[in-house]
Amino acid sequence: MIEIMLSLQEQEPEVYKDETLQVLLLAGTDTTSTTMEWAMSLLLNHPQVLHKAQAEIYAVVGQNRLTRGELFKTAIIQH
Repeated sequence: MIEIMLSLQEQEPEVYKDETLQVLLLAGTDTTSTTMEWAMSLLLNHPQVLHKAQAEIYAVVGQNRLTRGELFKTAIIQH
């Protein structure tokens, strides 16, 4: 996820400023929920990345419920 945020920052530095990324990753007690909100927003705004993530998860898990162990087996999460 950090790699995606940094990639987007390179593409659109005026939108994805250092301060914004730092707040998302380091600050406050609601960091996890804020990060998840941003991650979902970025995935929805970049459907090609969303489809890649969906395909990888489906390849690892199939129709079963995703577990934490399986999630970390996906290449998109390892980056």
